[in-house]
Amino acid sequence: MESGSKDASWLIMIDLDDTLFPNGHLYVEAAIQSALRITRALGPKTPYPNVLFSFQHDLDVVMVKEYGYSVARYAESWTRTYRHFAVSAGIKPDENVELAIVSAATGFTRGPFVLFDGVIEALTALRQDGHELRLVTVGEDRLQNEKIVTTGLGSHFDGVHITQMQKRTQMQALAGSRRERVMMVGDSFRSDIAPAVELGYTAVYVPGDTWTHSLSVRVPEGTYHRIESVRELPELVRHLERIGAINGKIPQ
Repeated sequence: MESGSKDASWLIMIDLDDTLFPNGHLYVEAAIQSALRITRALGPKTPYPNVLFSFQHDLDVVMVKEYGYSVARYAESWTRTYRHFAVSAGIKPDENVELAIVSAATGFTRGPFVLFDGVIEALTALRQDGHELRLVTVGEDRLQNEKIVTTGLGSHFDGVHITQMQKRTQMQALAGSRRERVMMVGDSFRSDIAPAVELGYTAVYVPGDTWTHSLSVRVPEGTYHRIESVRELPELVRHLERIGAINGKIPQ
């Protein structure tokens, strides 16, 4: 590929959480801390961990439709989980326990947020090759912008786009009528890969997300590319240029 050539430029949309820096483990820690608050409150009437975590997970997924990918949703799902098992055990829910659970459940908002190795180098190489980079992420503006400022990512993108519900509409708005050389890079089959494939864009999967809600969407193999980290992205784009993959399809 001729570096900087307008005809060879791609619109590359890249996810934030668990694609550019690890984030899922922060939710795991928040879940464990929330469960500990419930355990201390319910004592011997605490349900087994698999029952407790399964209830909260299922409730949290249902609440996505109402709350989107907000901080409040995750905290509320844990609070409701506590109330459910407290009432089931014949224990009156305690407001102080609920406040402690909210503090624990929102622990993921406090970081730390540290980029994967090679991210800045990869983004720099992509821009040097003449591509347009757009950061596309779901979540609350305040938290997502804090992550971007903390990691210093803002200056490496041509634009930052945050939505609370889903990315498909944002992808379409950015691409417009363009279909060739449009790429979505992310770790979620539900939020990143499936919408990109359906829209006819080039989809690039970066393993990272372990949330079963995201993994529950099945995308046929052969309809997307897979790389192990974003540091491999510049070479993948150059490879696609060499083999003529410009419209989301993978040449055989």
